[in-house]
Amino acid sequence: MTFLGVCRVKGAERDRLLALCHDQYTPGWFQQHGSRLPKQLVTLINREDKTVDYSDVQPMLVPGLLQTGDYASAVISRVANVPAAEVEERVAARLARQRLFNRDWPPRFTFYLHESALRLPVGGPEVMAEQLCHLLRMSVRSSVTLRVIPVALGAHAATAGPFIFMEFAEFRPLV
Repeated sequence: MTFLGVCRVKGAERDRLLALCHDQYTPGWFQQHGSRLPKQLVTLINREDKTVDYSDVQPMLVPGLLQTGDYASAVISRVANVPAAEVEERVAARLARQRLFNRDWPPRFTFYLHESALRLPVGGPEVMAEQLCHLLRMSVRSSVTLRVIPVALGAHAATAGPFIFMEFAEFRPLV
C-alpha cells in the first residue's frame, strides 16, 4: 500500500500530489532564473511570493507583472545597465513572475497605469497592440484591478517614480 493509500487520498488531490512527486527534479524558479539577477529583484520576487495584496503604480511603463514577452524584451533591452547577453534571461524571469496570477489563491492585484504608459509606443505598433490586448485579458480576472491615471490629472504621487505596495498576512506592509 502506498503512502497516499494509507492517508486515504483519492481523486484529484491524489493526482495533484503524485504530480508534485514527479516534478521534484524540475529546476525551481531560482535555479532557472536567479543566477545573475540583481539582489533587489531577488528580494522583490521573494516578497511577491508572500504578498496577499499587491498594488503597483507605474507612471511610464506597463507594470512588469503585466508585460508580454515582446514588450518586456523591448524595455529590458534598452536599460543601460543590463548586458545584452542577459536580456533574454531577464525577460524569462519577468514572465516567470506572472505565475502569481495562476495560484489557487492569488493575491489581490491593483495596478495603476498612467495614460501615457498606454500611449508610449514600446517595441512598435504590433508589440503595443498585443500588450494592450493582454491588459484587456488580464483586466477581467477577478483578482486583478486596473486603474488608469488620466493625463488631465497633471502632477500626482507617481510623478516622483514607480512604486509597489505589498501587504502580507505575517508581517508589516512593504513599499
